[in-house]
Order: sequence, then structure tokens, then C-alpha cells
Amino acid sequence: MQTIPAEPAWRTYLRSAAFIAPSLLAWAFVAVYVFPKFEEMWVDARMMDSEYQWIIRSVSFAAHNMNIICAALAFPVLVLEFTPLSPRYRRTVLGALVFVLNTTIIVGLTGACLVAAIAGPALVHP
Repeated sequence: MQTIPAEPAWRTYLRSAAFIAPSLLAWAFVAVYVFPKFEEMWVDARMMDSEYQWIIRSVSFAAHNMNIICAALAFPVLVLEFTPLSPRYRRTVLGALVFVLNTTIIVGLTGACLVAAIAGPALVHP
């Protein structure tokens, strides 16, 4: 039976950072520059009591609490590093966390686009 040696920790962390950095930068841009305009559109379109209010609330929660979400996802990495199983499962755990965070960001960006698509037509005054 042949055993595959564990890859160095720095390579695993660097690879994970390379995969997560673009989506975090995109989310930061949208949260700082784009989403406040979407919230303004939502209010101007008088959609605060609409059936789609849950979309803007969930995206707003994610935009304002992304640091807590990232900290909650980083906690398993910290726990893993202080256990003897760290080299064996490091790549798997980081890969799963990067996947979950990227999926969360994609869902959030999609929600932001839905907010604009729903509120945009209501702003048109013929």
C-alpha cells in the first residue's frame, strides 16, 4: 500500500486564499458601493412592505455581518490546526470551507441582482 504525503501547510493556505480572494473582493465592492444604491432604489420604489422584502433583508444581513460569517467559517480551521489530525484533513476542510464561502457569496450577489431587477421597473414613471 502506498501512502501519499501531506502537502505543505503554506501551499494549502495559499491555494485556498487564491480561490477565495476574488469572491471576497467582489463581495466587498458590492457591499460598499453597489448595495447601498440598491437599498435606496428599494425605498424609492416603495417596496418596503412587498412580498420580496425577505430578499433585501437577507442580503442586508449578509452585507452587514460578513465579518461574523467569515469568523464562523474560520473557526473550524483554527480548531483543526490545534489537533493532531491537522496535516491529514487540512486540505479537505479548507476546500470545503472555500466552497461554502464562495457559494454564500454567489447567493448573496444573486440576491442583490434580484433586488435591482425587482425594484428597477417600479422606479420607471411613464
